[in-house]
Amino acid sequence: MSGTLYYDTRYDSTREVCHWIVDGIRHKAVAIQRIGEVKPGQNADEFIIIGSPIYVGKPLASVSEFIRSKKDRWIHKPVFVFVTSWAEATMYRHECNRFLDLVISQLSPIKPVLSRSLPGKLLLEQTTQRDQNVMRRLLRRINAMSEEFHAEAAQFTDMRNQEECRQFGKDIETALMGQEGDPNHLV
Repeated sequence: MSGTLYYDTRYDSTREVCHWIVDGIRHKAVAIQRIGEVKPGQNADEFIIIGSPIYVGKPLASVSEFIRSKKDRWIHKPVFVFVTSWAEATMYRHECNRFLDLVISQLSPIKPVLSRSLPGKLLLEQTTQRDQNVMRRLLRRINAMSEEFHAEAAQFTDMRNQEECRQFGKDIETALMGQEGDPNHLV
């Protein structure tokens, strides 16, 4: 059984997360494909993994468009979903499930076998000036809505966790192998 992990990234940190996830999948062949590089007609996957970073509270538009254009081909295939978000490592980590739900809702009527929100990376000084301005506006809005949040204390750092990503890969493999541990049995 083989599949593909389809992803997109804004500043390339999601690419590394994809490799760490695939590292956890030891007994299945998994290709990693950036969404913008997918060739027309590519559809031999037996299972699908979709990944998106969250940018200003939403998955990347390219990921949403990709899902809409391909999901009819995935109806009878196991689908797995993850998002990466800098917010996962903050006091607002509970919001990340809503980010994940945004991606999952686009898959309807497909229900993912497994989904996960993973910590991401946001180094503000490495983003474009436009993205820095967008992020500052977002933080000011959150600051105005919550007495608990203090935008000036926000830590922009690499919160990615290799072991957590590998564990998600292991969990995908376990789901693909089924409850009995039979590598030919699919949940």
